[in-house]
Amino acid sequence: MISLKLIVICSIFLAYFPCAAETIKLVQDPWPPITSEDIANEALATAIVTTAFSHAGYTPIVKTIPWKRALIEVETVKSDAIVAAYYNDDRSQIYNYSAPYLITPILFLKRKDSEISFQSLEDLRDYRIGFVRGTSYGNSFDQAEFLNKVELNDPSTVIKMLYNKRIDVAPFTNVVGMHLINSRFPDWRNELEYFGPPIEKLHYYVIVGKNHNKGYEILSKFNNAIAKMLDSGAIEKIIKDNGLQDAFPD
Repeated sequence: MISLKLIVICSIFLAYFPCAAETIKLVQDPWPPITSEDIANEALATAIVTTAFSHAGYTPIVKTIPWKRALIEVETVKSDAIVAAYYNDDRSQIYNYSAPYLITPILFLKRKDSEISFQSLEDLRDYRIGFVRGTSYGNSFDQAEFLNKVELNDPSTVIKMLYNKRIDVAPFTNVVGMHLINSRFPDWRNELEYFGPPIEKLHYYVIVGKNHNKGYEILSKFNNAIAKMLDSGAIEKIIKDNGLQDAFPD
């Protein structure tokens, strides 16, 4: 029988020498200023999510890889979670979602010298729409099979194709599109513009593969930490520290 003295000694030991935090392996694709290896300046979602997991008792390790590979790694539980993902119906069959922690509008970009306008996706039926392969832009766009969609490999290629008139419009979140133009293509910033109403206002989530045996525990702890960060104003502070308060006014 374990003695009371031994129980007391073990309790004191654990109080002064707590167990090391459990490592959680996170993956993300490079999508500055939302996700990036440069957490201090170009990774709003990365900063929020790693902070939340740290508060939840984990030691987060982040790996930046292409989006499709990130999806496969989390589906097969080679990694624990994706830092930032939108919701769509197909994806929900494979992954479980956290509570949302950011909201962003999806808008269309076009050349300023273009006279394209729209009020609904039906109005864009006759135009070439460039988008990043494997990326969700919300159910309304993803399921609009009547649109002339042009799959491209990465966001920079989309911007180049748009500028060179090889596509007519392209969906981007407001913050990602302008950051990409300002950082990679500054000479084009006065040639491109957002237009029309938002396609959707999308939420950012952490996602975990349904096959993960600790998936619900991970998401529960993350959700509790995010709720506390929202209540304390910690997320608002991270947004301001990243200089993105105008992009996320709420």
